[in-house]
Amino acid sequence: YNLSDVIDIIALAKQIHITPELRGLYIVSAVDVLRGRWAKKHKSSYIFEKNSFKKYSGDIKIHILEYLEENFDISKKYLDLVGKKIPELNRPAFRDQLKEMIYSIDANLTEEDADTFGHNRNLLVHEASFASDEDLKELMSIFYFMDSLVLAILNYHGRYVDARTGSFASIRPYQPQTHPKP
Repeated sequence: YNLSDVIDIIALAKQIHITPELRGLYIVSAVDVLRGRWAKKHKSSYIFEKNSFKKYSGDIKIHILEYLEENFDISKKYLDLVGKKIPELNRPAFRDQLKEMIYSIDANLTEEDADTFGHNRNLLVHEASFASDEDLKELMSIFYFMDSLVLAILNYHGRYVDARTGSFASIRPYQPQTHPKP
């Protein structure tokens, strides 16, 4: 996963004194990098084989745009914008892929954690805001999410500082192997 650059971004986001939204954007971008690397490694960046989908995307585009034109009051400008999004139909939804990654790496995160993170990520990327007015709480939740991913990728067992509470917590407690004495 080449974690060194991701860990650098985490450290920067935790130390830098800029708005919580920008700090959060650093982290959600780093999560996107991890998700992308995981997807590439597991050949799950696309729903269908890329060239196969590309072959039919023109037909798909025609049908979707015709349907929209017939059923909605939509300008040519917006039809063109929709048409540009057709290739994205071949990509899994961000949250679905994130949940698959969480399961695959055995991260100490729930589907609800992924949904909350995904909601905050979308708001930060598209509206420069968090899901609630409690910016610091939302930011710490994002830090916790990223920390959990990195610890799972490293297959870490033991104590860590939970960014949401600032207190120690345990992840997959370390269970040393006991060997019988000779």
